[in-house]
Amino acid sequence: MAVANIHIRTESSLKAKAQDILSDLGLDMTTAINIYLNQIVHREAIPFEICKADDSLSRVESRKKRIIAIKNMLEDARKAENDLTDNDWEDMANLRSQTNAGFARTVNI
Repeated sequence: MAVANIHIRTESSLKAKAQDILSDLGLDMTTAINIYLNQIVHREAIPFEICKADDSLSRVESRKKRIIAIKNMLEDARKAENDLTDNDWEDMANLRSQTNAGFARTVNI
């Protein structure tokens, strides 16, 4: 296989930071760039999403809101469970025993 050289210009601080990270990963710059190029060929695309910073931030904010909503639902469910009395648990057990076996398996009370 013939080898080709690639010459690029980049900020020296960016290069140094990247080399430090790659070194921690046990890679050198050449190997990392070859991995990147192989991924481009394999995927026939850039191997990560490229978007405006605003788009990226809005997606992060959207994810944060969904996570908060899920946490709130879980907290509400825990509070509701803690609010149940022994009588409530007995009532649910009685209801379960009165239902047919198929329904009891499906509804997992």
